[in-house]
Amino acid sequence: EYVDEEGVRWTTDRCKPHISLLNFYNLTWKARNNHFLKASDVKPKEERRPTVNELSNQKGIVQKSSGWKLYHMAAQLEDLVDLEKEICERVTKYQHLFEPKIPTGGKIENDYNKPYEMAQANIQRCQLLVDQLLEAKSSMLKVLDHKPKIQEIVNKHMSKRPIKKKERP
Repeated sequence: EYVDEEGVRWTTDRCKPHISLLNFYNLTWKARNNHFLKASDVKPKEERRPTVNELSNQKGIVQKSSGWKLYHMAAQLEDLVDLEKEICERVTKYQHLFEPKIPTGGKIENDYNKPYEMAQANIQRCQLLVDQLLEAKSSMLKVLDHKPKIQEIVNKHMSKRPIKKKERP
């Protein structure tokens, strides 16, 4: 304890408390305070699925339903198939240069067979890739089997009146 000249007594036991908003905030997990007990209780609002009329009135829907993007991709896949076939032909020409001679069992013969085997592996890879590209193209174009039905639905539900400038997005 200490008493100064004016008679004020000073003590070291008690300090003035620091006031903070955090001191008064108690976090409780009671359901009445917070609606949801678990994070899994919160469910996001599901988006409303657009109706057939809304889809039919989209800008450029007739062009989209014609499948022009699929035809464009099919043409690109066909170009890739042609390139792979060309590469396969080149590798086949080089493979004939490295055809194995009569094996004598020497190390030189084994080294001579390696380029032939590598060319054979590349030919098999090219053939497999061509088959896969053609399969991807055919399965992609199978989607267009439904094109007439889709276009019929779009034309049936499309709005007959022109869209006003105010209503356009």
